[in-house]
Amino acid sequence: MKSLRNRILTLVAVGLLSIGFGASASRAQAIYKGSFTLDHDIRWQNATMQAGDYTFTVASTTRNQPVVVTGPAGSVFQMPLVISETTIGGQSAMVLERRGDNLCVREMKLGEVGLNIRYHLPKATDNDKLLAQAHTGTEQVLIAMTTK
Repeated sequence: MKSLRNRILTLVAVGLLSIGFGASASRAQAIYKGSFTLDHDIRWQNATMQAGDYTFTVASTTRNQPVVVTGPAGSVFQMPLVISETTIGGQSAMVLERRGDNLCVREMKLGEVGLNIRYHLPKATDNDKLLAQAHTGTEQVLIAMTTK
C-alpha cells in the first residue's frame, strides 16, 4: 500500500515538473513580433539604424528581456525595455522625435497588445536647441504586429 502511494506521488511530481519546464520553454519564445520600415536613418538609444526593413521580437513584458531588432544585412540590435501598460487598441507605431538633425526613437506604441515602450533620448546640446527652433516635431513609423 505504501509502495503504491509512493509511486503515485512520484508520478504526480514528475508531471508537475514537466509542466513547469514546458512553461519555462514557452516563455523563452517571443510573445510579440512585428515589423517596420525606416525611410531614413534614425538613432535608437546608442545605435544608429539605417533606412530599410526591420523586424523585432518582444520576449517578455518585464525589463529583463530587451526588444531584439533585426535589420538589413542581418544587423541585430538589443533595446532595453521601459514599459508602461496602456489599453489595448489603436494603431501600433514607433514615435520619432527630432533632436537637431537626427530623428530619435522616443517610444514604441504597441496598441494591439496594450504596451507602450519608452526610450531615453540623447540630451540636447546647445546646437540642437538652436536647430530645434527650425526643425521641431515628431514623426510616426507604422508597425505591423503579430501576437503569439
